Amino acid sequence: MSENLRKTTKMDDLRINMRQQYEIQYWSRKWGISALQLEWAVKAAGSNVVKNIENYLRQTGKIVEWYGA
Repeated sequence: MSENLRKTTKMDDLRINMRQQYEIQYWSRKWGISALQLEWAVKAAGSNVVKNIENYLRQTGKIVEWYGA
């Protein structure tokens, strides 16, 4: 089945879809970083897996604590 890209219901809480603006906004706000910083973090982490990005942000000091969704 093809994914409906206009669907804006519950997000996948394990991965960030960098093609969906509402996901970029959500995670940027959640971690207190800009959309551009999120894009760089995804690239630096090597994947769009939330846990990998969170770990990268912690290691670089971008976020100190993460309280989950």
